[in-house]
Amino acid sequence: MGTRTSEVVKLAGDPGVVNSAGFASEALTVGVPGGDDTAVLVTPDEAVPLGGEVY
Repeated sequence: MGTRTSEVVKLAGDPGVVNSAGFASEALTVGVPGGDDTAVLVTPDEAVPLGGEVY
């Protein structure tokens, strides 16, 4: 897994506590499966305000 820095990704904050792989989480990062079965994070195509809604 590579290191990512200074990248904007979409995240759902405060969805309640979700149990994911045995860990409690209070945020959900949005991603889709990539062509090589790795996760590809959903990112905006242009500059957007931080904290904006996802529709």
